[in-house]
Amino acid sequence: MAKEATFIEIGEAITYTNPSAETAIAAGEVVALGWGVGIAMADIAVSAVGVLQIAGVFAMTAVNNAAFAIGDPLYWDDSAGKVTKVVSSDSGDAYIGIAYAVKGTTATTAYVKINVGFPAYPSAFLPTGGTTGQVLAKASNTAQDAAWVAIHQVPAGGTTGQVLKKVSDTDYDVAWAADSTGA
Repeated sequence: MAKEATFIEIGEAITYTNPSAETAIAAGEVVALGWGVGIAMADIAVSAVGVLQIAGVFAMTAVNNAAFAIGDPLYWDDSAGKVTKVVSSDSGDAYIGIAYAVKGTTATTAYVKINVGFPAYPSAFLPTGGTTGQVLAKASNTAQDAAWVAIHQVPAGGTTGQVLKKVSDTDYDVAWAADSTGA
């Protein structure tokens, strides 16, 4: 049997090129990577190469309005520079990992095991329920705020020359009828 894999390294850190031509990355800064996060292990100058830690447990600044239980999925709020349990619509926000220890509601430090339990599509984003024929639709302008709704389709049937006509004041209550305009 052919060899299918060769061990290279443990893979807890990656080399990373700072894409900014204007802003350095400070040691300890969280860098959203699209699939998770990295923590700068030392300062990374503009357009320079440095190292991001992508595994491990970190003490991180956290929101002071939510308790975290061990294993809770956590997110990085890039604009606030804090760990939270809520995903916002900011483009720099990212799934960061899980709570490694309990954090009280007013505590400002969270212990986070980064880049573990990464959901392909976090179940926290999906509302429960839904029935056959329903789809997810945005419920507000808040990121990932969705609700199950019915699909409003054109009713089956109808013949040449017929039109859809409202049959009551209820939304989407329509039926095929003869065209009364004579068109």
